[in-house]
This record gives sequence, C-alpha cells and structure tokens, in this order.
Amino acid sequence: MSSVTRIEVGTRAGFVDSRGVSVARRIREHLGLTVESVRTRDVYLVEPALADDEARRVADEFAGPIVRVGAVGRLDDGPFDVAVSVGFKPGVTDPVGKSAKVAIEDLLGRKLGEKGKVYTARMYLLRGVDRAEADERAMAALREAGIDERAHQHASSLSGGEAARLSLARALALKPRLLFLDEPSASLDPHGTKLLEDLLLHMRDDLAMTAVVVTQDIFEARRIADQVAFLHEGGIIEQSSRDSFFGQPRDDRTRRFLAGNLLVT
Repeated sequence: MSSVTRIEVGTRAGFVDSRGVSVARRIREHLGLTVESVRTRDVYLVEPALADDEARRVADEFAGPIVRVGAVGRLDDGPFDVAVSVGFKPGVTDPVGKSAKVAIEDLLGRKLGEKGKVYTARMYLLRGVDRAEADERAMAALREAGIDERAHQHASSLSGGEAARLSLARALALKPRLLFLDEPSASLDPHGTKLLEDLLLHMRDDLAMTAVVVTQDIFEARRIADQVAFLHEGGIIEQSSRDSFFGQPRDDRTRRFLAGNLLVT
C-alpha cells in the first residue's frame, strides 16, 4: 500500500478550462511555440495515505459538483503530448498545501497525524506541441547559459551556480528584453559568481537584453553595471553611470558608503 494518496482535480468535460486557454495563449505569444491546447489540473499529495473512501470524499469535495472533477490517482481525461508539473521547492512553504490539510482534516473530522502533510502542484498537459521545436528552444537556452551538458540531469543535482544559470536559461527561452534579478549571485562561490556575471554580460553585449540587478555587493555592481542607482531608506539617493558613481559620487551618503561606512539611522 502506498504511503501517499494522490488526488487530481481538473475541468469536467464540456466546460472550458480557462486557465489552460490562458496558458496556451501565453505559450504561443511569449515562447513562439506551436501548441493546440493546454489542460490544467491541481494535484494534492496527502501523507500519510488516506483510506479509499476518505480519498474519494476529498476528491469530490475539492472538485465541487459542477465545473470540476476529481480523481484518486490519475485523472484520465484524454491524450496529451507533454506534461509539465510545477510545485514548491523543498523547504519552501506551500500555502495551498497548508490550507488543503486544514480542509481535509475538517472534512474527515480527524487529524492527519503529527507527521501529516499535504503537498500541492499544478500540472499542465500540452497537446499538439511540436516537441522537436520545444527541445531545440530549450537546448539553445541551456547552451547560452553554458549548462547544456546538464540537460538530462535532474535540477536538484545541480550546483548552486548551475541552478542560478538554469534560472537565467528559463528566462532566456522567453527571449525577454528586460529582466529583473534579485541578488542572483547571493550564496555563490567566486567561481559560480564569475560564470553568472559572464552570462549577464553576454546577455547585455551579445543578446541586447537589459537586466535590472538588485545587489548589496558594490564590487559586483562595479563589474557588471552600466548604470548604478543607490537606494537608501526606500528611496534612490543617487543614480548615474558606473564610472561617475564610483569615481565622482555627488551625494555625501554615497561617498561614505563607498568608503566602507555603514549608513545607519
């Protein structure tokens, strides 16, 4: 007997999966990929496993009586070409799972136990997608990020630097003109930081992409920035070109910060 109960909830036949329609449109518009349709479903993994009748009650309750349908195990609602599942990383709070756990315990009138957990994910079932086209786009992004040799490894096996570059590769697949990055090199070793910064410079110089990078490392800002904006107490106190910012700062607070002083209120 499995130690986990899997419950899937999707759109009932005859109704429009509006989420899937939206995702399909975004795939066509932003990725430039051919896709016929996308179906979505919510996945709940309940631990420890529920009794069969309990699992059926939860599936029916989570689905509701009209638009959606639930199943214990896999929901069989037709063929698809590619399945993409998106969930929460280990250690990251799953708010939907926490709410689902409370709902299940209320429905069953009992606790799931001290080690009871509910994990959630969203699954996207793509039909009519050109797999060769998608693979080509993905491999091109991985090559740009310098990790194409890791294409067939599980993401959890990547080093911190490789995982950071994988995140940029996902963005590269969208061919954006503007990226926002929040401390992308935080916790990376010098080698990983160098590879990531080289990728950012490649994106700027060769791919004509602009990145807004938030960093607390002034040396990183000096290495990769064209323009620097210095934020303090929630506001920009100075903004200029990199050379002007580091060579001729105008604001006294900027000068003190660059001299190594802590700006405390």
